[in-house]
Amino acid sequence: MNVIISTVTSLSQWARSYLDEISLSIIAVLLLMFGSQFSRYLRKRLSSLNSFLRSLLLIILCLACSSLAIIVFPPYLHAAISSFNNQTLFPVLLIILCLLGVLADKNN
Repeated sequence: MNVIISTVTSLSQWARSYLDEISLSIIAVLLLMFGSQFSRYLRKRLSSLNSFLRSLLLIILCLACSSLAIIVFPPYLHAAISSFNNQTLFPVLLIILCLLGVLADKNN
């Protein structure tokens, strides 16, 4: 049992140095998974506008929202993930990655 705990602890310490990249990649994956639904929602809301204006607003809004999400949300996710101790960080990251895989599979 001590071998498992020490392995999980060392993997958590290793993953802690990459939490910036991990949180950014989680946000990017969520944007990829739910970006089409967001775009569909915006298209529906902007459907009454002129074609050129609708396309221009859709491009600007999607670009602004996705850029804002990529810039704003990763530090908060990093802070939330880094609050776990070294015995729980790596299992939590595995659970998050498995849940992202399940969500991606359901969306596909």
